Amino acid sequence: MKNKFGLLKRLGILTVLVFCLGFVMSNSNAVQPVLAAPCCQDCRVPPFGEDPTAEEYCANQCGAGSGSCYTVCLNQIHNCWAHCVFC
Repeated sequence: MKNKFGLLKRLGILTVLVFCLGFVMSNSNAVQPVLAAPCCQDCRVPPFGEDPTAEEYCANQCGAGSGSCYTVCLNQIHNCWAHCVFC
């Protein structure tokens, strides 16, 4: 008797989960596209080693060659080139 109750409980939970999955998949507003990688030509500066360098660009943008603004700027540039695709 206890095994039947546990089995019914598990089947009930499975049914609810499958229903919720079906609802989410059928609702077009709930499904959002995955963001695509940026195009490499949209990255702020040319590839590493070309003028202006990322360091020069960020120093000009932030007004200093150090600090949080400079670090964030460099990280954004490095992330852009690490994840971009040639469009």
